[in-house]
Amino acid sequence: LKGQYPEARKHLQVAIDTAATTTVRNQATADMALSFAFEGKPAEAQRYFEIVRRQQQVDGDMAAAGASARAIGRIYLESGDHANGRKWYELGYREWRPLPTQPEAEQLLWELRWRHFQARVAAREGKIDDARRLLGEFESIMQKRGKRTEDNELYRWLAGYVAFYAKEYDTAISQLTQGNLADPFILNLIGKAY
Repeated sequence: LKGQYPEARKHLQVAIDTAATTTVRNQATADMALSFAFEGKPAEAQRYFEIVRRQQQVDGDMAAAGASARAIGRIYLESGDHANGRKWYELGYREWRPLPTQPEAEQLLWELRWRHFQARVAAREGKIDDARRLLGEFESIMQKRGKRTEDNELYRWLAGYVAFYAKEYDTAISQLTQGNLADPFILNLIGKAY
């Protein structure tokens, strides 16, 4: 977190090599991936997230494997590589889908995440009307889920994201600062908006 990525990677590699459990190894490997993401090296980040993703697949945790694919997509998208961002988000979306027997809230969460991604890509590509339409769809799905706290954080991120790329910086700041302020991508966007 101090930006000392090469030094951090030495320690993370030791953690990966000596981890007593798969959970600890996966977390250290994901942290390694993020160290590359923060340095603007998405291909290296992908390489480490794919290690985690393959282990999650072996473990039969397809929801986590889908989340790892989406993490790769987010890193590419935020690095300005829309094509790879889209590719990995779509893979994560298809890779794990809630079963029809799962609660409706899970089905709707899956749809929320898809709209969230689509709206961010549209905003990055300058298709602001499409991004706003998708933001509206997100809000409708959020209403069906009962306006949960975690959904509101996602909504604020998306609303701020769309506003930022529409060059409505005051609105972006207002929305983003009501979201997850522990997320470095959101903090970065707030900084850019200022």
